[in-house]
Amino acid sequence: RLILIPGRFPRHLRFAENSLGAIHASNIFHFLTGPQLEQGLASCAHWLAPGGKLLVQSSTPFQQPFRDFVPTFLARRKAGADWPGWIEDTREVSDHRKLSQIPASLNLLDDLTLRRKAEAAGLTVEDAWLYRRRDLPASLFLDGRECAGLIARK
Repeated sequence: RLILIPGRFPRHLRFAENSLGAIHASNIFHFLTGPQLEQGLASCAHWLAPGGKLLVQSSTPFQQPFRDFVPTFLARRKAGADWPGWIEDTREVSDHRKLSQIPASLNLLDDLTLRRKAEAAGLTVEDAWLYRRRDLPASLFLDGRECAGLIARK
């Protein structure tokens, strides 16, 4: 019962309202700008059937390449920034040896930002948390909060 539909999220994907039982969005959201992510969450809320689930996994600033950005992220979050993890140019905040494998711009997310944005899109958050993915290279590990997870339902 799995149907794969290639397309760039959220712009190129179209599904009927209330037509999906679940949406799995792993390693997608942190590559989107704030407006793209808001559009994507609104689309997910539109596409999900009542009771349908959105399952998200995203990168956080709590990774070794972004360790020097963490204080900026925390200060932005405390000040109420809409997107505290937005980095316009990753090369300005990191010199990590894996930086060549990282896009120039990222929207690093945490559980609080994901929760806030999912609720703003009309979804009910069942759980949002930070965790370490054991399959990540050890060179990315910082403090066990390298990834953010979210389970939300319509």
